[in-house]
Amino acid sequence: MATRNKQSRLQIEIDKCRVEGSWAKVQELVKQLNSKTSGIGNGNDLYVHFIMGESILEVYCKDHPISTQSAGNDPVLSEAEKHLRICINDKENVFSESTEASLLQAKIHFYRCAYQSALTLYESTNLESITVQSSSPRTLHIQAEAFALKGLCLEKLPANSTSKYKAAEREQNIVACFERAGNLSLLHLQEKEKFLHSSGTLPTTDVFIGNVGDVLETAIQRSPIYYIKHGELEEGIKRFRDLLSAVETRYTQHLRLTLARQLAEVLLRGVCTSSYVPPNVKPQKDRGSLTPKKYNQDKVFTPHSQTEETLLLLLIAEAVATREAILNRTVEHYESRKHTFQNASAVFDLLAITLVKKAHFHKLADTLERAMKFSFEEYHIWQQFANALICDRQYEKSLQVLTECHRLKPGLVTPILQAVKLCYEHVRKYDQGITLSKVALEAGDGHPMASRAYIALGVGYSLKASEMKLKADRHYPA
Repeated sequence: MATRNKQSRLQIEIDKCRVEGSWAKVQELVKQLNSKTSGIGNGNDLYVHFIMGESILEVYCKDHPISTQSAGNDPVLSEAEKHLRICINDKENVFSESTEASLLQAKIHFYRCAYQSALTLYESTNLESITVQSSSPRTLHIQAEAFALKGLCLEKLPANSTSKYKAAEREQNIVACFERAGNLSLLHLQEKEKFLHSSGTLPTTDVFIGNVGDVLETAIQRSPIYYIKHGELEEGIKRFRDLLSAVETRYTQHLRLTLARQLAEVLLRGVCTSSYVPPNVKPQKDRGSLTPKKYNQDKVFTPHSQTEETLLLLLIAEAVATREAILNRTVEHYESRKHTFQNASAVFDLLAITLVKKAHFHKLADTLERAMKFSFEEYHIWQQFANALICDRQYEKSLQVLTECHRLKPGLVTPILQAVKLCYEHVRKYDQGITLSKVALEAGDGHPMASRAYIALGVGYSLKASEMKLKADRHYPA
């Protein structure tokens, strides 16, 4: 009895690590389980094979994103497939996860670029009719990935018929797979947080990029974009809103940033004020247990104009981007820091377009000032900040920011001439303006802005001379 309890505790620990995605620890634990279950029963042996195959596959997928899959026969994938085939070929039917093993094998085919083989396997498992008997986050994860990969397989395979009816049916199947995958992905992330919270293992640190997984992230983002690419703009916007209305978890924060930014961009570029349709706040019918939990519509703010919704989306995205920004300047954090900065920079650019249209320069300047803490040596944000300050009539501060812009990119003449104009027209620092004009002339007479630099220098001498009381002082040396 003690041995069975210990084995049961091991399996519970393994399942918990599967949900967390700690695959190295899973492999260690399954080896311990294998040493204690050898000879006890076929079901235990099959469970060990399934976990080994799954963990080997997931470690491979973590190191090889879906954009880099290869048609080659990788030995790591072959080893994972060997373990999974043992579970699939179980004739005694004592292993309950044989369907999940089939879905994971189809995933192996996808990574080998064998899209038709993967699609055949998905169809043989009758994926659409599979029901989740339990709310296991890992089971939801596997099924969500299955629908996502099936949709990607259908996209990559050429159409079998030239019939318009068949083509429309194929497109409907693709978008249905992506929508089902997106719903299951969000539900999986909600159940994952609930599971880890109940088990007392919810991480206390912020969750960074990559926890969702590239397959699930692709699945969630693909369906609205697919609608828009095929000319169904309203359906795409509706799908974006549907995804954003799901209850947020710490695992969906980065995803919410991306979706909010994409929807804001769609509203800015593709929707005019006259054709804008506000979000539908009517309570939706329950579409089944396999849909993510949504916020109560009675307590949700509803925008009434295009600008209002765009600004709301961008402010949400800006809050998440500022919180996610990585301040650590060490080399090992370079890629993550660069990625988070690019996301934040895209949000700030869209926010600038939206706020400038309504002349809300003070709000824009405040937003960009918050970005300064993670914009060290980033010229674009500093230049945007300087322009916002000028529009907000904070001339002294903008002059200091333009000086920093010149330090970041000494070869650019434009920020210097902007600073010269501020010195002459607003802060009345003629000597500093003359000095900056001479700095601009150091770029050489062949520079496209050389003529403007000479004009700026002449204007500076003229302004300085106009303030001189004595004629002798007005003859300023060249």
